[in-house]
Amino acid sequence: MTTKSYILNYRKADLPMQTTLSKFLSTRGAIIADVQRNALIVSDIPDQFGKLDNVIQFLDTPAQQVEIEARLLSANKSFSRDLGSQLGIVLGNNSQNKVTGVSSVGSSPFSTRNPPPSVGSSIPLSVNLPAAGTSGLSFLLGEGANTLLDEIITAAEAHGTAKIISRPHVMTQNNQAATIQQGTQIPVQTNQNNTVSVQFISFTLKLTATPQITSLGTILLNVQIENSQPDFARAVNGIPSVATQSVTTNILMGDGETLVIGGILVDQDTNNISQVPGLGSIPLIGHLFKDSQVIKSTAELMFFITPRIQSAGNLNVVPAAEKPPGQR
Repeated sequence: MTTKSYILNYRKADLPMQTTLSKFLSTRGAIIADVQRNALIVSDIPDQFGKLDNVIQFLDTPAQQVEIEARLLSANKSFSRDLGSQLGIVLGNNSQNKVTGVSSVGSSPFSTRNPPPSVGSSIPLSVNLPAAGTSGLSFLLGEGANTLLDEIITAAEAHGTAKIISRPHVMTQNNQAATIQQGTQIPVQTNQNNTVSVQFISFTLKLTATPQITSLGTILLNVQIENSQPDFARAVNGIPSVATQSVTTNILMGDGETLVIGGILVDQDTNNISQVPGLGSIPLIGHLFKDSQVIKSTAELMFFITPRIQSAGNLNVVPAAEKPPGQR
């Protein structure tokens, strides 16, 4: 029996490496791994070491590397409009019989100089559906007349656009996954068996790319993209649900070509109406008896992924003939 040691430079002296080499040993051969020195100690009959030397030399070589450049474009567009109305009216102001609103609905912000005793200094509102207004108009009718009217129209409108670009770079070896992610962690408190604990839920935008270099110099790229966000509108016991969009694809690309991935789209269109039954449905005049809110938003994520093969010559690898004595 002969014993020989192999110090590995580019492969790990782990179980998969031992399993591969064990197939080239005789029935008397054995392999021991030294993890600290990343070495394999092989004992076998002398005739087996010729094949072992060739196999180890083939496996323990620097793998080609791929530089992955990812450009992220996040385009957001939003629009909102809110139109509200507050209406206070007194009919028969100068008579004993009056028709007016209800104080519990609200009171007009305007004071009346000569109000009837049953009304007070402010007219009770019949319609109280204001908008979170940034502009408004008011119409006042009265002061001693038989009809008192306070009408307030509030309105707000907003437009927004945003574009966010990030350009991360990552380097990975052939057939090794590279991961780029950005996000946040939300603490969630749970109580089980009278024991309070805090767990962190991750919500991230994650890109995982695994390149495989072919013999023709092209790249077979496996890409996985996942975007997760908390959805507190569907929370259970204070724990938010997870809204997720994901894309998985495999594509054959040339060195330096760019892959465009889109379609991670969130489109929201909301129309909320609060109105007085019946009166709010009257054309044109019905706007005095309702609050209408329109919200539209569009958000889209687009990825531009460019892989580039890095030659082993950029690694300054020392040829085996120039290595110091004691190293294979």
